[in-house]
Amino acid sequence: MELQSLIEELERQKPLKWDKKINSSNFEMALVENHSMFHIQGDQRFSITKSCHSQIAGKLEISFKYYNKMETESPELLVENVNTWLKKSEKRLFYPGIRIFRKSFFKRQIQSN
Repeated sequence: MELQSLIEELERQKPLKWDKKINSSNFEMALVENHSMFHIQGDQRFSITKSCHSQIAGKLEISFKYYNKMETESPELLVENVNTWLKKSEKRLFYPGIRIFRKSFFKRQIQSN
């Protein structure tokens, strides 16, 4: 991979990434087709990874064992609990913005070497 090509690609992608802190009351968990999703500030919807579930439980001080039990046995209860604690906690949570990286670019560059 040419260093200059990598630098140019990273510079091109720089405006596509952002991070910010958002008040917890702007987050809302919802069930979509029986999968938990996050709505952020009402308009953006994101799926929740396993590691994100772990972080949510930790930030809201919910036992991870209980969190997992709710997720598998009663997802509606999980959504209700998480949303209740998000509204009550009034914490500022770090929210990593969407990062769009063209995997094909990097794959092509790596394979060409």
